[in-house]
Amino acid sequence: SLIVCRFATMATSLHHWVRLYNAVTGESITASELQRIGERIYNLERMINLKLGFTGKDDTLPQRFLKEAKKIADKGEFVVDLDTMLKEYYEYRKWDENGIPTKEKLKELDLEVDIPWL
Repeated sequence: SLIVCRFATMATSLHHWVRLYNAVTGESITASELQRIGERIYNLERMINLKLGFTGKDDTLPQRFLKEAKKIADKGEFVVDLDTMLKEYYEYRKWDENGIPTKEKLKELDLEVDIPWL
């Protein structure tokens, strides 16, 4: 892990982070390999949170985001539909409907271990 602020990752390109990682570690990885490392970390964090008792019910936003209409240029106003958004997000992450990484996702990331709480 590069141990960088998640917000800083949006300020520059992935290739910049690859060059930084390679310079710091002396390794030579590709952008897709760095993305895979990040994906593994993200899913491991999720599994730790599940072990600590967090569930999909904890995946929420501040009430303000769920109640106040937002303006989007050329699209008008809308209120966030959290259920739909989470469903799409879980599908994108390859997690089940409860926000738990699927066995297929864990296999894809070489994280196949017997985890009793999953």
